[in-house]
Amino acid sequence: MSVLVNGSPTKEFFFPKKGLCQCDPLATFLFLIVAKGLARVLRMAEEKDLIDSLEIGRANVRVTHATIR
Repeated sequence: MSVLVNGSPTKEFFFPKKGLCQCDPLATFLFLIVAKGLARVLRMAEEKDLIDSLEIGRANVRVTHATIR
């Protein structure tokens, strides 16, 4: 595979691989995007009474999935 740089193909080819190295800075960013999406889905499910939450402490903090709001 090669890519276009300023409209011209690169001289050297490369072979794409699937997966992402754990040391890649993008790995952390992608994890955070997925975690935020999951938290939102769980919050919406709780608002629609599809899942239960716990109220803990004197302030009755609601906990649905290891995140305290």
